Amino acid sequence: ELAQNVSASTPIDDPNRDPFIDIAYSDYHDYIVEAARLGIVYGHTDGRFRPDDPTSRAQFVTMLWRMAGEPKCDAKLKFTDSDSIDAVYRDAVAWGQEKGIVLGYDDNTFRPDETVSRAQMAAFLYRYLKTVAGYDFGAFGDAGYADAADIKDCYTEAVNAITAAGIMKGTGGNMFSPNEDASRAMVATVLVRMAKLY
Repeated sequence: ELAQNVSASTPIDDPNRDPFIDIAYSDYHDYIVEAARLGIVYGHTDGRFRPDDPTSRAQFVTMLWRMAGEPKCDAKLKFTDSDSIDAVYRDAVAWGQEKGIVLGYDDNTFRPDETVSRAQMAAFLYRYLKTVAGYDFGAFGDAGYADAADIKDCYTEAVNAITAAGIMKGTGGNMFSPNEDASRAMVATVLVRMAKLY
């Protein structure tokens, strides 16, 4: 998912054709199409979206940055592994850092190539809505997931809020599966849901 990896022939603006050649049978098809039309997600140069591929932390923050209109950011990256962030993601990650959306790990690394987990995704979404969109979550309670004990304390509030807002749902059997990788299709889905809130 690189900014320049959108094929010029990809029919994103053609309402009669899918924007990608590999999403026809995806359970998330309509969300992927809408996310592409909104300019939130891009495909690869081969015309594929690869819906089942995992989403890296840098990729996810870049999608949030696109939702915000790709704002210019002159902030200097402060993570100890900033040099490992690919150039196409650096502006987005710097913006995410400045807005408090990405906080990094305890060792002050960002780990751009690590797959974003469902719990991390909930946290990024929660911080984005509060700091960028100014969204008012109102009062919300415990989501009551059966695997709540597996959700780290630092993510609990975000998971409860994002669930209450209808942006994320469980994975079946009343489980949230906080440590499960967030696929590209899943990310497209939650971002479209979020876009409809404000």
